[in-house]
Amino acid sequence: WGISVGGGQYTSSHAMDGVIFLEESSMAVSGGAVYNVPEAIWNTPDDPLWQQMRVGGQTMQFAIPVSTPGAHYRVTFFSTAYPGYYPRQDIVLEDGAKVIQSVKPRHGSVKENQATVRVFDNTLNVDIVPKNSHGSWISAIIIEELE
Repeated sequence: WGISVGGGQYTSSHAMDGVIFLEESSMAVSGGAVYNVPEAIWNTPDDPLWQQMRVGGQTMQFAIPVSTPGAHYRVTFFSTAYPGYYPRQDIVLEDGAKVIQSVKPRHGSVKENQATVRVFDNTLNVDIVPKNSHGSWISAIIIEELE
């Protein structure tokens, strides 16, 4: 299952295996603001998903409910950027248990980053930390339980 960060529910195309992305309200969010890009993102089959995002100049925090405490989860992050902006960000999972460094989406493209993390309670904690003046940009997250 996935989360459409900054947007409403969306069912992806066949190119993304028809994943159902729940609206952002399915998790607790602090920081950032919803931003909708008017132009299509170049060379992608799921433009409505990538055109909606959450943008923040300070750390954005997400508390995502998961079903099985103690399980390992594969988490995939999709970041995009509006033309002319070049965000750079770190993604921190579970209070520093896993860090994805220097995520740099380029305008008009989708950047995909993935990590596996163990979640000991019923909440996957994610911090998106900006590393330059263009802030942090995130469009979607997919969470897969591995155990």
